[in-house]
Amino acid sequence: MPSGIDGKERGRVQTPDPQPDLPDFTPEGAPGASRRLDARTEQLTTGVLLVRARGPIDKNTAFGFERQLIDAMGRSSAKPLHIRLDLSDVTFLDRAGLNVLLRVQARLEGVAGELRLVKPTPSVVRLLHQAHLDGVSWMWPSD
Repeated sequence: MPSGIDGKERGRVQTPDPQPDLPDFTPEGAPGASRRLDARTEQLTTGVLLVRARGPIDKNTAFGFERQLIDAMGRSSAKPLHIRLDLSDVTFLDRAGLNVLLRVQARLEGVAGELRLVKPTPSVVRLLHQAHLDGVSWMWPSD
């Protein structure tokens, strides 16, 4: 895989735990907009695994994001596992990102767990609607 100027592989999400505070980001499509996805995981005292995603979940970031979710699922001691995926700062979701969500949901259903989407942005809701997935039980209303 080609390397960037800093020697890191492109197309991989690098999200070490724990992450430092994230800087403000430029809106999608603006000059200097970041194509990086940042995701943080937090095990809540209720046993819920909260995942906060920020940036695009697309063909360039989907694989790394899925690996991070699967790794976090494996580290969680909660059984069954309930994941709340906060999408309020997701700038873009494409088919590759949607496929990640569907695979994680299927994996969780196989072990009596669940995935709930929290505060999806209008662009995420639009894709879910186009895929006829906007009425499924995984949508969690804004609190």
